[in-house]
Amino acid sequence: MARVTVVIPCFNHGRYVDETVDSVLKQTFQDFEIVIVDDGSTDPGTIALLLHYQRRNTRVIPTGNQGPSSARNLGIAAG
Repeated sequence: MARVTVVIPCFNHGRYVDETVDSVLKQTFQDFEIVIVDDGSTDPGTIALLLHYQRRNTRVIPTGNQGPSSARNLGIAAG
């Protein structure tokens, strides 16, 4: 189990996901996992990106749109 869980809520912001994940992966501290919570995105580009997203220490959790606080809470619970 990772010591740190980085939760990234995402709703139709697929164009920023790689940049955000890259930033976390470049940190010197490496005992982490990244949980991206797709908060019911409707943008086809975001959906396509997250459907098969595979990066080191990263997983995607899809959910219906409940808002950013619920997405963060879901990510924390999954961590």
